[in-house]
Amino acid sequence: MSLNSKLFFILFFLFLTPQSLWAEPSLPSKGSFTISSDSYKTNADQSADLEGNVRVVRETEVLTCDRARINNVTGDVLAEGHVVLISLKDYIRAEKMTYNFVTKTGVVYKGLIQTGQETIEGDEITRIGENEYVAKDASYTSCVNCPPSWKLYGSKIDANVGGYAFITQPVIRLYNIPVFWLPWIAIPIKNERQSGLLTPTFSKSGSGGVSIGESYFWDINKSQDATLFETYFEKRGFKHGLEYRFVSSKESSGVFRGNFLNDKLFPNTTDYSILDSRYVPTASVTRDFKPDLSRFSMRYKQHVDLPEGFTNNVNLNLVRDTRYLYDFPDDMPFAGDSALENRITLTKNMENSHASADVDLYQNLLKTDPTGQNDDAIHRAPEIKYSIIPQKIGGPVRLGLDVNYVNFARAGKTFDDSQSVDLFSTSTSSYRTGQRLITHPVIYIPLNLWDVFDVVPQAEYEETYYQFGYSPRPTTARRYLRASINTKTRFSGIIGEDEGPLATKYKHEIIPEITYSVVPLFYQEDHPFFGIQNQNFQPIYTSNQPITEFDNLQFDYRDRLADRNIITFGITNKFIRKRIESDGVGQYREILLHKLTQSYDISSSNQPDELKDKNSQPYHPIKQPFGEIRSLLELKLDYFTTLSDVSYYPYENKTNSGTSVAIRDKYGNGFGIGYSQAYQITPNYIIDVNNPRPPVIFGARSEAATASVYFKSTYLDIAGSTSYDILKSQYTDFFHGFASFALNGILKPPGKCWGFAFNFTKVFGGEQVFTVSLPIFFGEGKNFDMNRPAGI
Repeated sequence: MSLNSKLFFILFFLFLTPQSLWAEPSLPSKGSFTISSDSYKTNADQSADLEGNVRVVRETEVLTCDRARINNVTGDVLAEGHVVLISLKDYIRAEKMTYNFVTKTGVVYKGLIQTGQETIEGDEITRIGENEYVAKDASYTSCVNCPPSWKLYGSKIDANVGGYAFITQPVIRLYNIPVFWLPWIAIPIKNERQSGLLTPTFSKSGSGGVSIGESYFWDINKSQDATLFETYFEKRGFKHGLEYRFVSSKESSGVFRGNFLNDKLFPNTTDYSILDSRYVPTASVTRDFKPDLSRFSMRYKQHVDLPEGFTNNVNLNLVRDTRYLYDFPDDMPFAGDSALENRITLTKNMENSHASADVDLYQNLLKTDPTGQNDDAIHRAPEIKYSIIPQKIGGPVRLGLDVNYVNFARAGKTFDDSQSVDLFSTSTSSYRTGQRLITHPVIYIPLNLWDVFDVVPQAEYEETYYQFGYSPRPTTARRYLRASINTKTRFSGIIGEDEGPLATKYKHEIIPEITYSVVPLFYQEDHPFFGIQNQNFQPIYTSNQPITEFDNLQFDYRDRLADRNIITFGITNKFIRKRIESDGVGQYREILLHKLTQSYDISSSNQPDELKDKNSQPYHPIKQPFGEIRSLLELKLDYFTTLSDVSYYPYENKTNSGTSVAIRDKYGNGFGIGYSQAYQITPNYIIDVNNPRPPVIFGARSEAATASVYFKSTYLDIAGSTSYDILKSQYTDFFHGFASFALNGILKPPGKCWGFAFNFTKVFGGEQVFTVSLPIFFGEGKNFDMNRPAGI
């Protein structure tokens, strides 16, 4: 081999051999290094000095700096000048750093360590393990923007990535401005949920004064967690809260929320010492002095799938006093409701049938005494239902069955007024407890005649048995047979059919409809429960008629016989849009619906001109066969929706209406407005010749406006809604003005790692409450979650 050939192979070997292997052989137990630098010098202690553009690679770690001393045997390195160490999990930047590639330990001088979104920065940070750090006079943040929006400065930071960062004497700085100091804090620095303190909240209300709250999140296990709340109110004292959540399977979960306080303010207010004037005349209540009063709220919801196809649902809502809903609306968002429902249900759905058992207990909120007993509340305990889905029994004929049993019970007396009902008196014999069994089979035949008319004749029979459990009339019964027929047809046309297969097209449908319902067979015992002392007169009810104080309704709507002989006319207009989306699939959407209906009550028109009551006194039934004219309009476009519901009463010449409009963009941001006005129309069914009354009594007229907004952007999220009473009612003590409103949102500086959250609310009949907090998102970067107002 020539000299030139030998020189070529030597140079070729030097070119392919890594400098680290050429400089010093490495021990297999320590792994191998790949080293590059401008200059390289070996030392007697098996170390090497590197200078200029130093780059050291070992497995998945890369170190760069200006100069370094590295020991290939021990794995130690001393790096100085623009030090950067990058691994699969960490990013370290420093002026100086000692590090061991084997033990993953070292000290960072005047630098930072970043793992995920967590950053620790300080003059001296000691890495005592692959995921453990101790720093003195350092800062911590999980904010990803530069410079960080917030930092926690502490005299000592002990951090375990995947665990917690324990900070001594932390100072919260927002844009480097100190805003809050704590003696000690533990912060989770892992992506999984974990136990720890949450950010505090601050609020102010008219009665409770200033309050401050703190919460602790407890990560029990993968399927359970809990949050413990502690809030101090300036005028009320401490309130304790607990929220517990569990998920036992994909379809089974539950949540419990409870709050308790010894309220120092409530027993010294008129809400406690004076009876509620909405239900009785204002009067004082003699009570013993109490320095505080125990108050609580409890909510629990559960859905559990059981073996054999059974399902259990639980919905419990309880308060110690009725004013709790107005003083703490965030705990119990049911202010303005008439009762709180507590329901436990067990259901089983089979292929062709449904069975359920309910216990439904109510807490009455319309009480004169906010802390009074619940004796007047009526409960459904139990209620048992069984239904057979209509089945074909021959040709198009279908047969279905509903059976319903319910026991109405309450702790108080079984009826409100033992007197019999007088047709010319507002006094009612209000039976409140008893048992009712309803058997309701139905048979119908869906037909399509000549591909033009859809006709559905139907017959249904209902047998109802009542048992009250007390004399002198412990039982009664009612049965009837109803026949009905529904006939409708449709006319349709396509708009835009000549514009090509990919063009947007619209289908217009006009659907006229007539329904006739008649009760040819009817039997009802002469019993005070029905409030009728003879069979010569029956009140004329329609199915859409609301309950009034003059009704003989007892337990619920099932005790009222409506639509005894009635014809309902209707016409519906629909526009259905077909649009080809970007994926080539056609999307169908009903963009316009308008329905116009009116009923004619034949029973009302066929009444005699004059009847006599049980005392042979004449009276004149009122004949008003034409029902309300109702117009329902719904328009649903991509970014605009409107809903209008108008009812005109021809005999009263009055109109009840409600209209709402909502505009939103493709991201869901938008606003909505609404307006409504309504008369409380109380129809009379008879005219007493000796004591005439008008055929219609107009109660309180209401007129209200609503507005809502939902806006979400990079730096600000807002959601709000309000209801404004335009009129002052002459029948109530409430004045016009803002009946309720809610406004909540969050201001988010760049980085989305902290925010200024606020909530301003007022519930109907309650007071204004303003709450603020400074949520800091530790390493998750999530946004504030707001409830979207109705209509948006």
